[in-house]
Amino acid sequence: MYKALEKAKNLSLQYIEIYQDGGDGTSAELHENILRLLDDVEEEQKKAIQELQESIGQQDVKMKRKWQLFYRAEEWQKIKVIIESWENPYPKDIFIEPTKKQYAKFHKILQKDNLTLDKFSGAIGRGIYYAIKEKILKAIEVKE
Repeated sequence: MYKALEKAKNLSLQYIEIYQDGGDGTSAELHENILRLLDDVEEEQKKAIQELQESIGQQDVKMKRKWQLFYRAEEWQKIKVIIESWENPYPKDIFIEPTKKQYAKFHKILQKDNLTLDKFSGAIGRGIYYAIKEKILKAIEVKE
């Protein structure tokens, strides 16, 4: 846009020179220059508007991203509150932690029958995993 304004200034000075020299200011050359200037100004304005729209568009995208991040953070905070509100179904005062000696005894009992703790741990772990997954999905379910 500044280039077009600079051209307008130069043409204005040219017009003033022609007019001061006694010219009537209607020369074909001057008219052609003015038409070119108007075209240039229009083109520069279009570019400036396009740049402004792109800039606004980029700002919109940045704002949308910030709001999405804020919304996600807010949603994660809600999920955290939900999860932290759950009571432990296996409190240590009721389900006392086994000692190393008890783990060793349990291991010996399983070995007697050619069993490993892996199968049982896997089954228990999967049960816990699916139960927690279901509980979380139910807690964050969007109700319409």
